[in-house]
Amino acid sequence: MSLIDKVLAAAKSIADEGKQPSLALIKARTANKIPMPILIQGLQTFRSLPEAERAKITLSVEPTEPTQELTLENLAERLAILEQQVKHLQDKNQHLEQQIDSLTPEENG
Repeated sequence: MSLIDKVLAAAKSIADEGKQPSLALIKARTANKIPMPILIQGLQTFRSLPEAERAKITLSVEPTEPTQELTLENLAERLAILEQQVKHLQDKNQHLEQQIDSLTPEENG
């Protein structure tokens, strides 16, 4: 089963429960194992399918890992990781801007 098929199956399963499929719900349903561009493409494909085509989607999805329970401790840990990643990207961006500035001739004009 391709990644897109997994996204489509997850979206159908969510829709069958009477919920509106969203990126967050699909991501949780697939245990966060699918890259975001594939999730977006799969959701867009699902939304564009006529009802008759949606009915043909196979729901046999490989078992997923249980999703991690969201506790304050887990969220705090995830937030700390994201903050570290943002800081790293900001530092890298600043470094790249300095490199660009050193390569760009100054205009004295």
